Amino acid sequence: MTNIAIYNFTEFEDFHNMNKSGLKSIHNDIHIYNFKDIGEERVEKTPLFKSNFFQIGVFSDVSFDVSYFGKQKTIFQKNVIVMFKPGQTISFSKTYSESQSYVVIFKESFIDWRVNNSNTIKDFSILNPLSDCVLFLEYEPFKDLLDIAQKMHKEYFQLLSTSSLNILKLYCQLLIEKINRLNLQTVQPILHSLHYKTTQDFKTLVYQNIQNTKSVAEYAEMLFITEKTLTNHFKLITESTPKEFINSVIVEESKALLLDNASVGQVADYFNFNDPAHFSNFFKKKTGQSPNDIKSTIEIK
Repeated sequence: MTNIAIYNFTEFEDFHNMNKSGLKSIHNDIHIYNFKDIGEERVEKTPLFKSNFFQIGVFSDVSFDVSYFGKQKTIFQKNVIVMFKPGQTISFSKTYSESQSYVVIFKESFIDWRVNNSNTIKDFSILNPLSDCVLFLEYEPFKDLLDIAQKMHKEYFQLLSTSSLNILKLYCQLLIEKINRLNLQTVQPILHSLHYKTTQDFKTLVYQNIQNTKSVAEYAEMLFITEKTLTNHFKLITESTPKEFINSVIVEESKALLLDNASVGQVADYFNFNDPAHFSNFFKKKTGQSPNDIKSTIEIK
């Protein structure tokens, strides 16, 4: 590849156009479709991309390869939940699905049903961008989720009144609640909504600007706070530092690009390192592997 890039999608239609699916959204905040709606053509390969919306796939029979945050998985299984969150670096290939399979796409604003609209993502571990994205289930719990998705799909095409949208919000909450419970992850309480909001805003800015700046001070300036305040808020929520988070995003996106056949020099240039050696030293210090070690896994496969 000559010009490397990670594409950003903020609207459903742009995302569908990339997939060449021919799908059309009928609401700005949520879209539900049966996988068969895509038609006979299946996605062969998508570029690396990030979106600012959530995607939950409820697949009764699915086969595809997926790379997210530099991790590669081949999914060939029945009864699987696939979740993608804003900020994750993702690429699909060889996508295929049969039987009843649904995808629910929604923006964060659609699920902020909690008081003060501040705690939703933190309350649900499955919505955390750094959590895993694939959940394999037994038939009975999966059937329960599939029924909800089917009802959501039917209700979606009744979007002629406010009541339909409210019903969709309730279904979406129910779907997330049930998946979150099945995921069996411990959820830490919110310490303070301001700490949480600062942390989430900082993460969003990093995902959007990581190619241009690695400076904590510059991100603090974007948030109109001091670097010390940003560090304090971030550590209260995550028990790590803003700099550690910035480095983790660079590492994961670098892995994704390397696995997508970018050269070490291209990745170094993409993240504005002085030279490939500087990037290689940074990468090995953070991961214990060299960039070429990552690229060699492609050749082994």
